[in-house]
Amino acid sequence: MRYKFSGMRYKFWGMRYKFWGMRYKFSGMRYKFSGMRYKFWGTRYKFSGMRYKFRSMRYKFSGMRYKFRSMRYKLLEMHPIFCHSNHIGYLHQMKLPNGKLEHTRGNLGKPKFNLYLDTPLKCLNIIKFPINQDTTLYSSKYLEKSSYHLYSALFIVEWLLEFVQQFDGNKKLGIVTPYRAQSNLIYKLVNVNYKKLNGNEVLVSTIHGFQGDECDIIICAFNPPRSKNQKVVINDRNVINVAISRAKDHLILFIPENYAEYSELKKIVSIIITQKISNNSVDAKVIENELFQSKTYFENISYTTAHHPINVFGNSDYKYEIRIEDDALDIQINENH
Repeated sequence: MRYKFSGMRYKFWGMRYKFWGMRYKFSGMRYKFSGMRYKFWGTRYKFSGMRYKFRSMRYKFSGMRYKFRSMRYKLLEMHPIFCHSNHIGYLHQMKLPNGKLEHTRGNLGKPKFNLYLDTPLKCLNIIKFPINQDTTLYSSKYLEKSSYHLYSALFIVEWLLEFVQQFDGNKKLGIVTPYRAQSNLIYKLVNVNYKKLNGNEVLVSTIHGFQGDECDIIICAFNPPRSKNQKVVINDRNVINVAISRAKDHLILFIPENYAEYSELKKIVSIIITQKISNNSVDAKVIENELFQSKTYFENISYTTAHHPINVFGNSDYKYEIRIEDDALDIQINENH
C-alpha cells in the first residue's frame, strides 16, 4: 500500500507540475498583456500631455478673448461715435490721458456739400422730426408688429431727392432703420423715384441687414416705437453701434424730437454736447419750411385714411394718398401734383 500511495503521490506531483506549467504560461501571457498595458499607458500619458498643452493654449486664448471683450465694452461705454473739426472716425477712437477723444482718419478738409440749401454738410448731422401720437402723420404706427413713422419716411425721401442733386453720380448712400416696416416703406418710396437720384447709389435696409457694409454717407432713420421700454431696438447699444459705424465720411441722424426718452439716443446727443463735437443740429420743420416754403408742406400734400375692403382710386388732390390698416399700408403717389 505504501507503493500505491507513493504512486498516487507522484501522480499528484505530476499534475501539480502540469498546473505549474499552465500557471507559468498564464503568467507569461499576463506579462505580455501587462507590457501592452504599459505601452497603452505611455500613449495615454502622451495624449494627456498634449491635452494639457491644448488646455493651456485654450486658457491663453480665453484670456485674450476676455481682454478683447473688455476693450469692446470700454469702447461701447464711450459710445463709438467721434467727429471733430471736419474729421470722422467710428470705432477708431481712443481715450487720451487728457480726457479728449482722438481719431485715426485723415483730414477731410472743408465741407464740399450742403445738408440743405446753403447749410454745409458736416461729418455729423442731426435732424429732429416731430412726434404726435394724436396725428396719423406724426405718430408711430405698426404693420405686423413692426413700427413705422409716415412723416419721417416722406421727409427723408423728399429731402433726399434734393440732397443727391449736388453729387455727380459717384456717391454711395445708405439709409438704415431699426424696423423692417420703416425700411420697406422708405425702400419703396426711393425705388419709385430711382430716376431722380442723379445716378447715385442708394441702399436701404434695416440695421441688422446692413452689418458689414459701408457707405460714403449714412442716413440713420431712428423712427421710435410707442413703447419706451429699455428692451426696444433703439435702446439696444449694439444695434445703435452698428448703425452709426457704417459711415465713411458723413453721418446724418434722423431722431425723434423726444429722443431723451430713449436712453441710447440720449447718450449720443449727450456725448456730442459734452465733447463739443462739431455738428449740424436742426429741426425737420425748419428744413421743410426752407426747402418747400411751408412748415406744413407734408400735411398739405398728404391725405391719410383707413384701408377699406373696397377701394376705388381716381384723380387725387394730394401728392400722397395714404390708406392704413393693421396689416397693410397703401400709398398712391400723384406725380402731377
